[in-house]
Amino acid sequence: LAGSGELEPLVHAAADRLGPASVIHLGQVSHRRVSCVLREADAYVSAAHNETYGRSLVEALRCGLPVVTMASCNMHVDHGKSGLLGEGTAELTEHISMVADDEALRTRLAANAQAYDGATDGPSDAPGAMLRAVLDAQEATLRGPRIRRAWHPFWSCWMCLSLVLDHPGWTSLAITLASAAFMYAAWLCLSSGAAPAALPPPPSPQPTNKTD
Repeated sequence: LAGSGELEPLVHAAADRLGPASVIHLGQVSHRRVSCVLREADAYVSAAHNETYGRSLVEALRCGLPVVTMASCNMHVDHGKSGLLGEGTAELTEHISMVADDEALRTRLAANAQAYDGATDGPSDAPGAMLRAVLDAQEATLRGPRIRRAWHPFWSCWMCLSLVLDHPGWTSLAITLASAAFMYAAWLCLSSGAAPAALPPPPSPQPTNKTD
């Protein structure tokens, strides 16, 4: 059992009911060790009803795992080829039992998952489907009586969040450099706008006494 979160106490309690030797608790796993953990598994199950891109599904397929997930958010799994897709919780549960009990099915799905190349047998490949979803959302945002083709806060926040999650080191460096540039620009503005120091008045001429 890997990972952590708000439901961790409930998951541990359910695992304890299976017996102390039935579940191995790994705790939080670093990203570079995820593939090692996946390669020790027999299948990958995702019960999420909504996914953006489904990066975890791609990682599981790359590690040769048959994937059991929901059909509502799938862009990577070919039903019956590299995994099984369920239309609801009941069908998802049935598919989990099928993969767990049928070794031949599990072996065939795993072999096809190892050949995953980023495309499905459906109407579109995963990157193209994601791009179309982004463009459709942007078009829906811009559509209306007042078309906004300038900066949009939603897409800017989404891009910044993606950058922070994928490249935290580079993000910290960029924030540091941007802050330094801003402070330098502010200092230049304050320096140029400051009034020059007043010069002391010139000394007044001293009267001279002339004698005949």
